[in-house]
Amino acid sequence: MPMMRAELTNRPFLSVLKDVAKILRDDPLLFLGFGMFWIWVWYVFQSPAIGALNEDSFPFGILPWVLPLSSYAAGFFVLGAIFYFKRIIPKSRVYKTSIPCLMTVGLVLCSLFPGLSLAAFSLESVMYACGSIMMGLSSAFLHVEWGRLSGTLGPRRTIVHGACGTVFASMVIVVIANLPLLVCAAILIAFSWIGSMVVFGATEKRKGIYTQGSHAELRISAKFIMTAFTQGCSLGVLQIIMFKSHTQVDSIMISAVGFSLGAILIAATALVYKMDFNRLLYHVGFPLMALGCLLVALLAPYVVAGGFVHAVGYRFVDILIWALMAYVMKYKDMPANWVSSITTSWLILGQFVGTFGGWMAVTLFGLPQGMVVPSMVIVFVLMLCALIATSTHNLRTGWGMISPGENETELSRFDKHCLMIAKEYLLTTREAEVFSYIAQGFPRKYICEKLVVADGTVKAHTRSVYQKLGIHSRQDAMKLVEAHMADFALEEDEEQPDKPLPVI
Repeated sequence: MPMMRAELTNRPFLSVLKDVAKILRDDPLLFLGFGMFWIWVWYVFQSPAIGALNEDSFPFGILPWVLPLSSYAAGFFVLGAIFYFKRIIPKSRVYKTSIPCLMTVGLVLCSLFPGLSLAAFSLESVMYACGSIMMGLSSAFLHVEWGRLSGTLGPRRTIVHGACGTVFASMVIVVIANLPLLVCAAILIAFSWIGSMVVFGATEKRKGIYTQGSHAELRISAKFIMTAFTQGCSLGVLQIIMFKSHTQVDSIMISAVGFSLGAILIAATALVYKMDFNRLLYHVGFPLMALGCLLVALLAPYVVAGGFVHAVGYRFVDILIWALMAYVMKYKDMPANWVSSITTSWLILGQFVGTFGGWMAVTLFGLPQGMVVPSMVIVFVLMLCALIATSTHNLRTGWGMISPGENETELSRFDKHCLMIAKEYLLTTREAEVFSYIAQGFPRKYICEKLVVADGTVKAHTRSVYQKLGIHSRQDAMKLVEAHMADFALEEDEEQPDKPLPVI
């Protein structure tokens, strides 16, 4: 009997492993490219490895990655503004070649001139500032290209490549953490070129990738923005705490191991158990980050355990954010230049707020009290965000009930139940489509654009749907689908009672 139980338990796991292997075989270089890009982002924008390790060489004690991070945010603003006002997507060969070139020159300048001083004008400060701007802008441009590619992959494939890429990146980070700065910079330069060739080689094979969502209404849900901003706040607070408490190598090692565990956890919860976005983000990811911050506050000044747990939760949420962007781009026909730019800009803004708040707390209260105050604030903010995002009003905003681990060829669980209700109440094909959009909380203008029909037509279908279903609002439609899903799950449990397994 134990063998039989183990066999039954391992079947879905083995099936997932086969699917993962197939996805990696289809695009064997993508997870390596993802990993190389994340190594670059971590070293340049989230660790003290690049730039001066002595914070005294920076004005007002700011962190060495603040200037590159500001340029990173500026790059997203530029791309987002160009697309918003002109609907222009840069895609020339000169543009693509300039990205790794700027990354290379910028990293060389920051490595050779590590320091910034506002007290006196100097060539070193100018070179460091120029290098930071080059790295920030070019990294944002490459980030958007990776986002564009993930929009063609879909959420499931994005999670697979993201998780595998994270494990690869973590192993590389552990290896190069103890290398001299210039050797590390040389490796990062090589990664920037290889990663650029991988992403541009993959995008050139996909037709219509630069026209995706080019005429869509530009919108991002407030729930999505709130999630990215809160994630950034927690990262900023933990960055300043780890920077003040540990050496460069300690912080990088803790993050690398935590990132690997976060990647494994997202693979298990999303691909094996097929949890939906709401549960993954707000029942697993955010509580993990909050637990990490709580451990920092309780165990201060010993922050290793808290930093590790937060790293697990942060990478878990980060991969999910990429999967969510992939879902919005692929299935809601939103452009990468808009989705990636807006989402990441809010994450970086949150990172700035968290970093500044943590720095103020450490400056005012000193250590370890300066660790406790911002950590407890972030615990409260994370859990409050999770509660707001999973309230009845915000439970479904077009993606909350979607399971990113489902095969892209299958209908989502939510869509399946919408279709079942439509058949049960004898809705027409067009009424069923309108009902599905209504139940996901989309406004009438969006439905008109997606179905390419007039506003009056959607109004008429909506009235008919409400009359047939006996409901009066979008909220009623959401509750109807939720009740149907709950009843269906209960019926499945009753039809399949637990039976003793045969003894073999």
